[in-house]
Amino acid sequence: MIISELNNNDYDRILNDFYSSFENGYVFERFLKHFFEELGLDEIEITQRSGDNGIDLKAKRKGFDEDNGLDTINYYIQAKRYSPTSTLPPRFARELRGTLPSGYKGILITTGRFSRRTLEMANEDESRPIIFISGKKLIQMCIDNGIGFTYKPVFNNSMIQQLINESGNIESNTNNIEDAVFKRITVNDARARILSIPSTIYEMIDENANTFEVIINGEARQLRINRNRKYFGGITDIYRDLGIILDGSFNESESYWVYDSDLHRLIVTIYQVN
Repeated sequence: MIISELNNNDYDRILNDFYSSFENGYVFERFLKHFFEELGLDEIEITQRSGDNGIDLKAKRKGFDEDNGLDTINYYIQAKRYSPTSTLPPRFARELRGTLPSGYKGILITTGRFSRRTLEMANEDESRPIIFISGKKLIQMCIDNGIGFTYKPVFNNSMIQQLINESGNIESNTNNIEDAVFKRITVNDARARILSIPSTIYEMIDENANTFEVIINGEARQLRINRNRKYFGGITDIYRDLGIILDGSFNESESYWVYDSDLHRLIVTIYQVN
């Protein structure tokens, strides 16, 4: 399913089914814990039912300085299970901002809608900004990241032929190639500027290595490894060259991984999704 193919009737139908799948607000919060984990947030917790000042979940996005947390982003999240046709009043945004320490970010997420006035409050206090995720935007993010949606596979012969040709070139230049692995690069991976490592590939990498040689589309790179979240960083320029990051937008793509055990390096081929 491609987002551009969805019309308003599709969104209405999906949103109603989505809303009905959560029996109550707490079930919605449990789903959101998984949702934000898939988006790469860390240390996500659902708060106690009382004494949380209206905060439903807390989370972090860890940066490179994991020891001191100098570039860690802290989030307070308020979740509202509202009918898809209902509009949240601005008071929820005011209440959320009132709980945010300086430097924290708020996320107000709902199965409903936001009024224009509420959306205008996003950056009223730049030291405590609020991110608004409406029901429609939540559906878009779930589709982008493959959360809760299944797809009918579509055969793409040109991609298959390209993979065959590329894999032939790889094998002709290496002596001992382990099994190949395919992995989707999600919109969130592109937004976070990371290259997530497939689990089977990750297990082949020396557990003491902080960096690793990776051949990406024929270009050799020495990439740093984030061990906690199993990804490579330092690939922003590659994503830009391939159009995965383009004029402020982020696009899905596919990656094809092989491990060269003779030269102890990874060979990754990245393809745009048509």
